Amino acid sequence: MASSVDIEEESKPVCDTLCYIITEWEIDSDCGLDIISIQTYLKDGSFYERNFVDRDKVYRGRPKDKIRFKHGDIVEVLENGYLRLAIVGGEPSSVERVNYLRERAIKNGHLKEGEDLFMDISDDQYMVYDLTGGGHSHIESQFVFPHFKHVSKHLRERLWTAMETEF
Repeated sequence: MASSVDIEEESKPVCDTLCYIITEWEIDSDCGLDIISIQTYLKDGSFYERNFVDRDKVYRGRPKDKIRFKHGDIVEVLENGYLRLAIVGGEPSSVERVNYLRERAIKNGHLKEGEDLFMDISDDQYMVYDLTGGGHSHIESQFVFPHFKHVSKHLRERLWTAMETEF
């Protein structure tokens, strides 16, 4: 990554790198849940975000001070190699929220004491709305960025309308 950052710095006028994604995979695993962690780094190589799944592949919530965006924030999301403008409709579950849900499940007899909710790497996500007409999307936290260019009042209003009228 460091050598790529140096190359990008040398070619600033044509630099189109948004971020670097480092994915840690489990070795010798044959199941679909073999990702241990995902981290993103900005184009200058500085750390940006990580997924808050534990080493045992369980998502136990994101600390409140690590939830970057709130309901109504305009963001850019990276999905399938494309960057698009969106508005945040829902935040990742906090540690407190996951604990509350876990305790409620135990109280209602759906979990035994000491068991975790079935939450994994895909549960550390934001719910976002965009203008593609496809409703909402769930984007993992490490792929949600602040918007990089000015967003006009008209575009902000269209995003709000997309979010408010989905249901």
